[in-house]
Amino acid sequence: MPTILDCLKSATTRGALPGLVWALRANEDGVVSELPSGASLGDMMEGWLWFHFNLADQAVSTFVESLPDFPGRAITLFKTRDEVPQIRSEGAVIYGLVSDIQREIGSASEEIGALHFMLTAKILITGRRSPLNSAGMTRRRLLEGLRVTTAEDLLAVLIEQVVDGVDVSIERISREVDGLEERVISGSIGDARARLARHRRTAVRLRRHISELRLLFQRLERNGKRGEMPDRIVRLASELLQESEVLDRDVAALSDRTRQLQDEVVTLLTEETNKHLRVLAVLSILFLPPTFIAGLFGMNLRGMLFEGHELGFWSAAVLAVLSSAAVLLVLKRIGILVR
Repeated sequence: MPTILDCLKSATTRGALPGLVWALRANEDGVVSELPSGASLGDMMEGWLWFHFNLADQAVSTFVESLPDFPGRAITLFKTRDEVPQIRSEGAVIYGLVSDIQREIGSASEEIGALHFMLTAKILITGRRSPLNSAGMTRRRLLEGLRVTTAEDLLAVLIEQVVDGVDVSIERISREVDGLEERVISGSIGDARARLARHRRTAVRLRRHISELRLLFQRLERNGKRGEMPDRIVRLASELLQESEVLDRDVAALSDRTRQLQDEVVTLLTEETNKHLRVLAVLSILFLPPTFIAGLFGMNLRGMLFEGHELGFWSAAVLAVLSSAAVLLVLKRIGILVR
């Protein structure tokens, strides 16, 4: 009966791995190399293999279903669009999915995706529907020289990168909020309100993401006590649970900080609006007496003041200016106008 490795060998030889993003291979010393498309796997006595798939390709589901030895529930979870983090063990196979920060060109984004995986003794198969930070960072570290001797350790590195990605995102947002805080204190608001709103939304998403990870690590600890998970994964869960608690406090503080800065920006904008309304109100008051005088002298009635006078227009104009000046003096006297 063919094994998983036999099916993968046959598929790679035919160049028929649908949706394959990359394939990595490590020897017994943990030295990693990337497999070119269509390259033969050859004999594999030691080391491990990592196949990373794009689940947006519908053909991946059909291919994964053809792989033997994987439990039906593992294949179902690998194909599903459900993004509830979970890690399960059935026989010699560990499978599940972990929520992770999506990755754009050059940096992490603000969206959260899901990394699906199935692990045997020497083979790790992962899948995603959008580029993820943990997979990309793990691949880069491996190709830069990180040595990982077992597939189980490779999965541990992937999960560690999920948590590290959150830490990096919090640090990046904190630096940007520092710059915005300096601008707000100096009174230069600009686009600070919109950027703070975006950072606060990201902080809320990160906190939700961290909460899901904490629940996952807690379940792994409980399952480990019942002997349902390998010791390596249980120890990792215990370490990352403590780290996730620290990250949860950090992101909560970051969320509060952005909210306070938003409140300060709103206060500054309100003060600025009040200043503008004050100027408009004063101008309206100053022009109110001249408007009244213009309306009064605009009536075509007999006996009007300055009627028939050669300097009647200029007299009315001077009267209008004097009325505004009188109102201005009154406003200054009662303290409405201050420098």
